[in-house]
Amino acid sequence: MKIACLIDSLGSGGAQRQLVNLAKLFTDSGHKVDFIVYRAADFFANQLHSFGVYETYIESKNDIDLILSVRQHLRKTSPDVVISFLETPNFIACVSSMGPHSWKLITNELSAKESSFVSKRAKFMKRFEIFSDAIVCNSQLACGMWKNAFPQYSDKMHVIYNPLVVESVSPLEHPSGRGKLNIVVTASFQYLKNPVELTRAVSLLTNSEREAIRIDWYGRSEVVAGDTRAFDEASAIVRDNGLSDCVRLHEAVEDIYPIIAAADVVGLFSTVEGLPNAICEGMHFGKPILMTPVSDFDVLAGQGNGIVCGGFDAPAIAAALRKCLSLTDSDMSRMGNKSSVLAEALFSPDAICAQWNGLINDLVGAKK
Repeated sequence: MKIACLIDSLGSGGAQRQLVNLAKLFTDSGHKVDFIVYRAADFFANQLHSFGVYETYIESKNDIDLILSVRQHLRKTSPDVVISFLETPNFIACVSSMGPHSWKLITNELSAKESSFVSKRAKFMKRFEIFSDAIVCNSQLACGMWKNAFPQYSDKMHVIYNPLVVESVSPLEHPSGRGKLNIVVTASFQYLKNPVELTRAVSLLTNSEREAIRIDWYGRSEVVAGDTRAFDEASAIVRDNGLSDCVRLHEAVEDIYPIIAAADVVGLFSTVEGLPNAICEGMHFGKPILMTPVSDFDVLAGQGNGIVCGGFDAPAIAAALRKCLSLTDSDMSRMGNKSSVLAEALFSPDAICAQWNGLINDLVGAKK
């Protein structure tokens, strides 16, 4: 089948990574994939090109021109299915699917933020999901929020977890981290990811606890052009409290898997999440999980494979860090093994691809 994947860009976000991963699974399944973007960013371009898929860049003068240009491209290429990720691409895909069209549309809800369902803008944009043939959520939490906010779309709802498309890697060595508990966080530096509270939490630890831990955070410091406030505030806390030996804030790196594979624990401290890629990847690499109570946390870290923070503020995170420091080697091994088993059951590419192909076949079969 011909599948068109629509997203804003190939930038270094979690949604972009997941759609690129899906494009690979679709290609491996024998589908022809057209990847459509409308913003210039190429973080995942090489990965996309590596399996023979190339992006079509839609140039436009304004928002209306963008919608018309996307619809024109879809009418010209006549895909069987259009799959869109993120709120604005979903809206563009829905408006493009108004009136006669040849494709089936699958929109995706990757967020479990309340603001994604209650703000005037969100409500306006989501009402256009009436033109979507299926709405896929990547967590049970997000699906529940959708059904509560828009019960009229309940029959369109599906939950499919993110696939883990991970090549075998050799862990990177961390010589300076030997003898310390190394926690790796992979998330952009924005307030909802909670870097400020994490750094404040480390400042609450005793000197001996700080000497026993090292946290490496990798992510974009400038999520919105010109806005590095979250990164700057977290950096100031690290500097002002003398935490540079135990907290290191890094820019995003393309090849993050060897870093995750070398970690002792994979952490997530967000206040809201859909399905967190970093946690799924940490589970795949057999790591104990430390996370705040977001997304399907009871599935991701509540199965004997992790520690769930009691809240989102610095004291709650500090208490969870102390629990991590108290884990024995035996505890770490047992929890890591459990993570690996869970990841295979929940996120294996074969299982996820089968779910997507089943949904696509049902929709296209119904169309025919």
